[in-house]
Amino acid sequence: YSDKAAEIHYILAQIGKVMSEPMMAVEHLHALLDRHHKLAYRTDVVERLEYVCSLKLKQLHKNKHFVEEVAFYRDCWRPELNRVLYNTDMMQDVVKAYLELGMWQEAYDLQLSINAIYTRDNEDNLEGLVHLARVLIQIGKPTEANETIQFGRARPQSTPFRPRFDYLEGRAQYKLGKLGASQRAFA
Repeated sequence: YSDKAAEIHYILAQIGKVMSEPMMAVEHLHALLDRHHKLAYRTDVVERLEYVCSLKLKQLHKNKHFVEEVAFYRDCWRPELNRVLYNTDMMQDVVKAYLELGMWQEAYDLQLSINAIYTRDNEDNLEGLVHLARVLIQIGKPTEANETIQFGRARPQSTPFRPRFDYLEGRAQYKLGKLGASQRAFA
């Protein structure tokens, strides 16, 4: 694979972006990552891929085209890119799309990936913990949901999230058959 071929892929990706053809851009950015791995990671290929994916995903999410959003995310994003990603907004929107579609396991798996990014960066992601607790309840893991809720509540900046954690705790306790604890959480 020559440097000329890499340059051609890069130019074709730019053309795809300019022509509002995100799949064309993604295809050529993926080719750069696959065939010119070292070069791609030394340049702005990952940032361009994140930008193209993010832009299209944001548009699909805004228009509530959840099936297309999930499909485009699967075509566009690669898990190995999570190690260089710092903005997880597009992934969080895809979690919401999975939830809208009732794809609980996929939402759970992606939410864990998002939380891993924040853990890698030694940051708290309370919004992500709320989503994770919700997904855990949906996939039948209310005990794990309660552990997630308690962890979230213990974070110093959790005050704005307390009503959401309370609601989710009520749901988790209900799933566990603890009606008194559920009522107290909802109160």
